[in-house]
Amino acid sequence: SNFGVKSIFLGTAALLLMLSAIAFFMAKNTWKQQLPVWLSGLFAAYYGFTANSKPADNVVWTHDSFYHRIEVSENGDGANKQRFLHLDSTVEGGIKVADGSLVLEYQRFWKLPLLRDGFDIKRALFLGAGAFGMPCEVSRMFPEAGVDVVEIDPTVIEAGRQFFNLDKHPKVVPHAADARSFVRKSDQKWNLIFGDAYNGVRAIPSQLASREFFKQVQDHLAPGGVFLMNVITAVDGPKSELLAGMLATLREVFPHVHAFPVHGGGTSAQNVILLASTD
Repeated sequence: SNFGVKSIFLGTAALLLMLSAIAFFMAKNTWKQQLPVWLSGLFAAYYGFTANSKPADNVVWTHDSFYHRIEVSENGDGANKQRFLHLDSTVEGGIKVADGSLVLEYQRFWKLPLLRDGFDIKRALFLGAGAFGMPCEVSRMFPEAGVDVVEIDPTVIEAGRQFFNLDKHPKVVPHAADARSFVRKSDQKWNLIFGDAYNGVRAIPSQLASREFFKQVQDHLAPGGVFLMNVITAVDGPKSELLAGMLATLREVFPHVHAFPVHGGGTSAQNVILLASTD
């Protein structure tokens, strides 16, 4: 974790080249036999050490963390300027720079529990920070509420402080930790828990999609509390297996489970918000 992604790739390549040299020596290959491989290796080494991808013109910040290649980009100008957080090849969140409002449609679905009469948020927990858009909006709407955000990558938290208004919301408290370990060790109860942690484009970490984890979540909900989860899946057809599996697993723990496709039905993958509650 101290070397960075690029150094790991180059170091692995150098190690393979060294092992091949040992293999050539042990096999007693002639220099004539070895020369094409050595030339290829030297060319690849030169290209690898000198290559440097240039960020797009709208990228304002980049960083290689222990977990991701992180980029912050901006689109538009004036009152319409939007800022986005990219982790590797995916957009993880975004806000309007002027007022911090959300720009990704699925993130507005955290408000689903507010449709229930009398629902109040005294404490909220977000598993996966993204660009801190949802936690900060909860803090704006419920100024007295405590909002915990669990994010495994400390550099994402730093990006939140620099670019996504995290420090303007003192009630939003980030925790650099694994989500499951954090929930298991905590003695806190939350009115709203929102699961939005991903490992790559569509891969939910397996430890956050199990019956045992959902039971831990249930145990940490305050009376009348609600668990929301963002799942990227199709609603119909062969690509909807993930949705069916997640619904079945949640229903082993929660008596009330509902699915809300952000863009309606269909056989293409999209954001589907799952809502689970005990009453």
